[in-house]
Amino acid sequence: GAPPMNIFPLEDAEAVHAVEPAPGRDALRVLCGVRPEDIQLDAAMKPGFLPAKIRLAEPTGPQTILTLETGKLNFRAAWTRSYDEIKRSDSVYFRLPPERLHYFDSTTCCRIP
Repeated sequence: GAPPMNIFPLEDAEAVHAVEPAPGRDALRVLCGVRPEDIQLDAAMKPGFLPAKIRLAEPTGPQTILTLETGKLNFRAAWTRSYDEIKRSDSVYFRLPPERLHYFDSTTCCRIP
């Protein structure tokens, strides 16, 4: 898909509290994946959301692809609301829904159920 799935070390996502610690998973050997359209975004702080800096905003018609940064995490997310809500902002708030996360073995790149 375009943009592609975000893939980052699970330990980096845990370090910024973007995901809950994964019991039974070695965060040093696991990659976490999430599709840009599955990341929840808001212009205002909401319970369970975290701040992220907007590094790049790419209006593509019906959505704007945001390149975001928080801690060691750099990822892309799809903003589906009006671009006017964020065009003068340097940050947004995000949440990675646990049910939309995918896990991969960092050595084999195979999906972990």
